[in-house]
Amino acid sequence: MPAKRDLALALDFESRDELLAAVGRLGSARPILKLGLRLVPHLTKDDIRYLKAIGFRIFVDVKLHDIPSQVESAVRTWSKCGADFVTIHACGGREMIRQALLASQGSGLRVLGVSVLTSLDAADLSDIGVSRDVSSQVVALAGLGRSEGLNSFVCSAQEISLLKEKFPDIYLVTPGLHLDENARAVDQKRGLHYREALERGSDMLVIGRAIWQAPDPEAAVARVMGDL
Repeated sequence: MPAKRDLALALDFESRDELLAAVGRLGSARPILKLGLRLVPHLTKDDIRYLKAIGFRIFVDVKLHDIPSQVESAVRTWSKCGADFVTIHACGGREMIRQALLASQGSGLRVLGVSVLTSLDAADLSDIGVSRDVSSQVVALAGLGRSEGLNSFVCSAQEISLLKEKFPDIYLVTPGLHLDENARAVDQKRGLHYREALERGSDMLVIGRAIWQAPDPEAAVARVMGDL
């Protein structure tokens, strides 16, 4: 089990004001802040610098998937903005992965390869022409990334043990998690309870609505961080 694991708090808001209000509800807790596609267009470089200045690490979840030169440029831009983590789709191919890693060198930015989205199951993969089952596709994409030097990936909790066994030094980020078995996210088909993700070896938990919908988000964050 890793010596240090992390909680990333998903901020799926649609305005800067909502973001700052949410951060204000965290008290002294300093989880990683995951900025998603809904929120990023509403923020400036100064907003990210402010969040960094008050002690937060920044996870930019933009799931880059484009031609290699575009992804290289985007990763370089996010590194200059001070992001600590950024996501790319591992299915973007070898050269795209290679260019993303090249752009991150020397910046402290960790590139995370998205394997199979937690909203997808075997039927969804079949619809887009992928004949492998979900687990096999996740392993294949992780193997592709590893062959190009990428060692950090996003996967569901259901694939953690498989990936850790095959790639012992891999760094895994796990979204789609919940705090209560009776409050699973309806748009996450392969999610699990966060404690099970920890037991399987997740390095970074990603939790959003389960925390924001809790009566006391600060207490919910403290509860999860206390289990890390």
